[in-house]
Amino acid sequence: YDQRVSILVEQLCTRWKFDVCLVNYVWFSKVLEAVPDDVYKVIDTHDVFGDRHIVAKEAGLEPVWFYTTKELEAYALERADLAIAIQDQEQDYFQSITSKPVEVIGYVTPLQSIVSAERDGNKIRVGYIGSGNPFNIISIETFQNAIKQSPTLFDNFEFVLGGSICKTFSANNEVFEIVGMVDDLDTFYRDIDVAVNPMLGGTGLKIKSLEALSFGKPLMATLDAMVGITTSEPYQQCATINEMVDKLQTFNNSRLTELTRSSSQVFENYNEQQIASFKKLFG
Repeated sequence: YDQRVSILVEQLCTRWKFDVCLVNYVWFSKVLEAVPDDVYKVIDTHDVFGDRHIVAKEAGLEPVWFYTTKELEAYALERADLAIAIQDQEQDYFQSITSKPVEVIGYVTPLQSIVSAERDGNKIRVGYIGSGNPFNIISIETFQNAIKQSPTLFDNFEFVLGGSICKTFSANNEVFEIVGMVDDLDTFYRDIDVAVNPMLGGTGLKIKSLEALSFGKPLMATLDAMVGITTSEPYQQCATINEMVDKLQTFNNSRLTELTRSSSQVFENYNEQQIASFKKLFG
C-alpha cells in the first residue's frame, strides 16, 4: 500500500465534503482510515483473496496474483460500513468473517446488438475468448482433451479460440482455430454460433459467461462458470467438462435456437436483479 494515497485522500477531504467513499478491492481498504467518520465507507470486494493461494495450489496451480489470509481479509472489511460481494457464495463467505453487513451486486453490462457474420459451411462454430490466467488454461486444456476423445464432433462443429490464452496453444493444434488477440470483442462474437465457458474452479464471478450472454450468444457452461448467475438451462449446468462435451453430441440447430432464447432470458433476469440491488443500496 502506498501511503501517498492516504495523504491525497486526506487533502481531498479537507477541500470537499463527501457522503460516500467506495473502495475497490480489499487491498485498498486502508485508505478508509483517512476518510472522516461521518463518510459512509464501502468496499467493493470483486473477489475473495483470503487463502486464494491455497485454492490455487489445491487445483495444481501456482498463485500468480494478490492473495492474503482470511484473518487479514476480515481485518480489511472491518474498516468499512458495508462490503459488496459479487455473488451469493462470496457473500456467505464474507459474512462468516466480518460483523459488517455484506450485500450482493454483480457485474452489470448492457446488451450488445451484433449481427452474425455470413460465412460458407453449415458447421456450428463454438467459441471461447479469454486471458491466459492459470484457471482458464487448465479449463481449456481439459476441454480440448475431452473433444479429442470424441472425434465425430468435428463432423458438425468448428472450435474457435481467441484472446491471450491462444499463446498457450499451438496454431497447429488438433482442435482449435486460433484467432489470437482481437481489436473488438464483437468481431469475435459475430463469428461464432455458440459460446462455451468450461471453467473449472476459480473464485469471483465468471465475467466471460456474462460477456458472452451480453453479446446475445447462446452459452454452454459448467456449474463453476455460472456461480452467481441464476439459470435453469441444462446446457449451463454441466457438472463436468466431459458432460459438456457429451451434450455437444446431440446439439443441433434446433437446440441452438432454444439455447439462444433461454440464454437471452438468463441475461435479462440477471441484469434486472443486479440493477434492483444497486437501487436498493444507493438509489
